[in-house]
Amino acid sequence: MRYFSCSFSISLVILVALFGALHAQTGSFEVQGSLQQSQCSVPEPNSGFVAVAGGWLHSLGLRSDYSIVAWGSDGFNQCTVPQPASGFISIAAGFYHSLGLKSDGSIAAFGQNNHGQCSIPEPNTNFVAIAGGGYHSLGLKANGSIVTRGDNTFGQCDVPVPNAGFVAVAGGGYHSLGLKADGSIVAWGDNTLGQCNVPEPDTGFVAVAAGMRFSIGLKSDGSIVAWGDNTIGQCAVPDSGNGFIAITGGGYHGLGLRSDGSIVAWGDNEFGQCAVPDPNTGFVAITGGMRFSLGVKADGSIVAWGIGLESQIATPELIPEIEADVDMGHSLIGVTLNVGTLGIGGDATIYISDQFNGRIGFNRFGIKIDTSGFGNDGDDESSGPPEPPAAAGGFSCTLTSFLTDTSSDEENSSDKLDISLQTVPLLMDWHPDGGGFRLTAGIVINGNKAERSAAPGDTVEVNGTDYVVESLIWTASTNSFSPYLGIGTGNAVDRASRWHFAWDLGVLFHGKPRMNIEGTALNPSLQSDLEEDIEEEEENLEQDYKDFFVWPVLSFGLSYTF
Repeated sequence: MRYFSCSFSISLVILVALFGALHAQTGSFEVQGSLQQSQCSVPEPNSGFVAVAGGWLHSLGLRSDYSIVAWGSDGFNQCTVPQPASGFISIAAGFYHSLGLKSDGSIAAFGQNNHGQCSIPEPNTNFVAIAGGGYHSLGLKANGSIVTRGDNTFGQCDVPVPNAGFVAVAGGGYHSLGLKADGSIVAWGDNTLGQCNVPEPDTGFVAVAAGMRFSIGLKSDGSIVAWGDNTIGQCAVPDSGNGFIAITGGGYHGLGLRSDGSIVAWGDNEFGQCAVPDPNTGFVAITGGMRFSLGVKADGSIVAWGIGLESQIATPELIPEIEADVDMGHSLIGVTLNVGTLGIGGDATIYISDQFNGRIGFNRFGIKIDTSGFGNDGDDESSGPPEPPAAAGGFSCTLTSFLTDTSSDEENSSDKLDISLQTVPLLMDWHPDGGGFRLTAGIVINGNKAERSAAPGDTVEVNGTDYVVESLIWTASTNSFSPYLGIGTGNAVDRASRWHFAWDLGVLFHGKPRMNIEGTALNPSLQSDLEEDIEEEEENLEQDYKDFFVWPVLSFGLSYTF
């Protein structure tokens, strides 16, 4: 006699990527995009500005009275200017934090502080210039040294020695730049795309700027040099000659201000961030945000163009005038492919706010296994259903044994196992600090099941009794709606990078397994006995595996941000 058993796990797998297109209206200052979070009460009118700064989803304007105006996303208080909101002479912005330099040489930093980017070290004095990187901040001291604070994952806060002789600073996504008094540029931090490899000759520079993963330098002859990531032309400065007097870097685009007051823009123009509105004249200051641009006119007004998500390009007095049918243009979507204890899967992440994302996935996986020839030879002392496994958590167990007489020829066995997985996870991610770490909860529509079958003439053991069956089908399933709780890292809609590594650790509460056995005895006179034994077998199996109501989840994935 030979005993056949199978091991089967019912669990959730997040599979099959869903993706969508991003659409944003491009155009002029009359505002393109969403005003979905105009939660900052910004003073009117749009006048008196002398400088601007752009972050990921927010904007800053410096007025001639030394006050700061901020608008856009305020999820981390990056638009909540500390009081007293006066005495400022310079402004800068990172992804989700803001910086203001006061006339007394101190720096006011506000907004997201998950990496300490807003914790200015003491003594907070004698600063003459500031810059905001992705999750880090830079301050230039009067003595020519640079002070850094915040994320140092790529060494973007490790100023090369000698830390002296600097006259300007700039912060990129994950790298930093410093301009020396001798006209040379020093770069440090993330150099994966050559953004820290300053082109030769490294001389004659008068200004520096940085984008996500590229760098820009302005030469004394009015020409611009750009290096680093050039995948969408962010280093392809138009051949428009010299005459530039200022430069700035956006997320994936660059801007140059000419001496005639016009702006030249290049690089990513998906949302119109390089489409300078007409008339392109009279500008005196520029800045680039992640997917938008800002310019200050000689009359003190601000012009903005590009994606309008979070109203960062909507200057204050225009906010009430935006009509409800404005093209929203804020479809922030990312997709993830992953592998782990649940199998191979994927999901689509949908941006809700700076701290909350929704995730939806779909899984369908099926496999049919011919278990003929598997099992252990043995005598009758080993007969009967196996003991439940001692491992805790999850429905991963030997559910039943079909006893088949194959002593003469094991190829006669037609024992089949059919595993069918189909799930639709509906999850909500909470990113407490707005970064990659997340807490996840949700419901999984669970259609997973396993089916074991025997063919006509097979001999099987049911509740300790041997039966020659016409057919016998055993099915195991769990709850159709299964809660999920977990933690992890990764934010598929974080545009700090197109690609992100992700992992999840959690528990799927699928409930205790439900057993169903349907069979027909080859001998009709034994049918009633078979049905009684089937009923007891179902009860015994459900009792044996009642504690296997959860499945541990560990997965690793790679995300892409659109």
